[in-house]
Amino acid sequence: YNDWRGSTPNRCVRPHVFENNTWVKPKLVHCHICHKVLWGVVNQGKKCKVCSKAVHHGKCEAKALWCGSMYDAFMADVED
Repeated sequence: YNDWRGSTPNRCVRPHVFENNTWVKPKLVHCHICHKVLWGVVNQGKKCKVCSKAVHHGKCEAKALWCGSMYDAFMADVED
């Protein structure tokens, strides 16, 4: 639903759309919730398809409740 309380009229608040992710670029990726580094060779954590926030599997994923990114931009990428 549209978040009428926000300053941007097209902003919406919805749950994150997480999927397993493997970061291949040589940089440290930090969890959005606990701020610790996501370690591993493959499948280090989860990344939201809408806002690109990264989290650890499990507890951190469960704590990341709402995604406040632009839903229209996400839908444009999905339809391509």
